[in-house]
Amino acid sequence: MALSEYFQFHDRTKVIYGPGTLESAGDEARLLGGSKALIVTDAIIRKLGYVDTAINSLKSAGVEVVAIIDDVPQDSGAQYIQNIYEKVKGAAPDVCVGIGGGSVIDTLKMVALLLKEGGDLLADHQGAYVQERPITPMLIVPTTAGTGSEITFAAVIKDHEAGMKLSYVSHYFGPNTAILDPMVTLSMPPKITAFTGMDALTHAVETLVSTEANPVTESLALGAIRMINKWLPAAVKDGENVEARGQMLLASCMAGLAFANSLVGIVHAVAHSVGAVAGVPHGLANSILLPWCMEFNVDAAAEKFALAAQAMGVALTGDDRADALAGVEKVRALVAETGLPVKLSDVGVSQDSFEDIAALTMGDGSLFTNPRPVEDMEEVVALLKKAF
Repeated sequence: MALSEYFQFHDRTKVIYGPGTLESAGDEARLLGGSKALIVTDAIIRKLGYVDTAINSLKSAGVEVVAIIDDVPQDSGAQYIQNIYEKVKGAAPDVCVGIGGGSVIDTLKMVALLLKEGGDLLADHQGAYVQERPITPMLIVPTTAGTGSEITFAAVIKDHEAGMKLSYVSHYFGPNTAILDPMVTLSMPPKITAFTGMDALTHAVETLVSTEANPVTESLALGAIRMINKWLPAAVKDGENVEARGQMLLASCMAGLAFANSLVGIVHAVAHSVGAVAGVPHGLANSILLPWCMEFNVDAAAEKFALAAQAMGVALTGDDRADALAGVEKVRALVAETGLPVKLSDVGVSQDSFEDIAALTMGDGSLFTNPRPVEDMEEVVALLKKAF
């Protein structure tokens, strides 16, 4: 891989790893200057008791819990987030604690933004690098291993009224602290374990071949690919396997750090649109689309795809294209091993929606860093037909 002439690499998140580290949440919140905490989570995580552990830790550290939001939906929306802000702003929280998956974390980021800046999430803050100063401090405890949101400086929020997923990007959206505690992922069901793991693999593969890739992100991506290939089947098979859970948390975080800096490509562009139009969970859409999009891009990035294949156990022959395609089949085998759907038709996507999906895809910023230019909607429709 050629050395980039110039690149930047950003990371503002302190990462703490280890079984049982959720109990350090209070001390970490205090280090962020917190005295009044907002906790954001979802109903399932609340019932599992992890929030209670965090509350006890916060109280022991002298941090008052002034508000708890525990009903974050799968696809959190801008209107929902605006309502949270209006509900909690009077309590004046000075540290935001998120315990959950990607939707919870992205919701927390946007609430933390509004608590600092006020205003309307859609009218005043949407876009890339609009925010130019720190927001309310954030401490994140991911309960899934896939999104990498605990370390990225972006959030994807749905505008349900417009039927679109919107990206919010700023280096200040990177959480201050991430606690990676594999114990809080043990209860994750096999299907969610599988498609969040494939989400992490998609992040790693796409950032590896991104036009903005650099030696740091390439190394993180290849390491994550190697770890996911080895440990995802084990985590799906035995949810109580703490080592497999921990390895997947770390791989997800590594892939998240990589794609936060080098961005993604056509898989995410199409997956965002499939999610917006057909309601398919993001990780599941990524899992289905990844091998087809790798084939779409293969001639534009065969050498790097061959390295991904090697990280998944393919013995290289020296023929980059053939090795890259062998890697595609490795991805398909991994999807099959985890028991996930392999076609868009398996998850309720209709062919009648292809034009709408393609139109949204063409406006998605992820296409800008795809290694192969996407010239028109018909290329996207053809890709959707293959994945159907």
